[in-house]
Amino acid sequence: MTPVITFNSPLVRIAIPDDAAPAFEAMQEGWLVKEDFRPKVYRFNGTDYGAYQVSLQYQVDDEEDAGNAYIHGRYLAQDLDHMCVYATGLPLRQRNVDEFLSSVFPPQSWTSNGESALKADDWALMTSSVSGASHYRREPRLPLEAILSVLAAYRTADGLTTALASLHFEAFTTESSLGPYLLLAQAVEVIRNVLPPGKALPNLVTRNFKRTSPKWLYMIANTRSTTRHPATRVPQVGLHGEMDYQEEADFLHDADLLARYVISDRLGVPFVVRPEVPKAESGMNQ
Repeated sequence: MTPVITFNSPLVRIAIPDDAAPAFEAMQEGWLVKEDFRPKVYRFNGTDYGAYQVSLQYQVDDEEDAGNAYIHGRYLAQDLDHMCVYATGLPLRQRNVDEFLSSVFPPQSWTSNGESALKADDWALMTSSVSGASHYRREPRLPLEAILSVLAAYRTADGLTTALASLHFEAFTTESSLGPYLLLAQAVEVIRNVLPPGKALPNLVTRNFKRTSPKWLYMIANTRSTTRHPATRVPQVGLHGEMDYQEEADFLHDADLLARYVISDRLGVPFVVRPEVPKAESGMNQ
């Protein structure tokens, strides 16, 4: 019997206006890509949220290299995760450019008896990623069809657009504590050269900035030790100062907002502004 290779996204808690909306599925590069939505699984702040997941399935032929098929599926799953950023404003995974505590495993190639030496709750804390992002999302509809539409545009995009989108996505998904600042600073530098001088941004973008304009992003990207140019040359060699807490939060927010707009514009897809959803660690299962 030939194997079926599958990939499944994390479960995402989504509220949509029509709980009875049919799920979407399509063939993509030989893979069956489909979404599953179970309504009213969670309840938070008086609103029902369903459990949403995207899955990929591929039937391996008898004479086909299953390893190659697996690698193809892995990168297709990553692309779907990535394109969800431009279809909905967030990736399919929970990671976001926010305060984030990464899993604390041993250094690469090292081993540890931490799992047996620590209490179960402490070990779970060490090995679970903790994010300050809300677990809850509101969408106008189930998102897979829009994700695949953005993916089609991405497949034909020019090299500069795909490079900019890669920097943006890596900032969302890196496990490095400094990674989001450096990667977004690089994205901001690309954007600075892409946007014509004096180009007016849409009100939908500018009214959502935490700071007044992209000029603040350009300045921060070049004058803080965690971004593009960490060192000073005059009056002597040293390090730029670090961002304070508010600068960090505003830089992550505004750089993400600007990058999503520019990339969406270059892909020719609608720009999405996410509605504010209260933060919470967990909801109440029904």
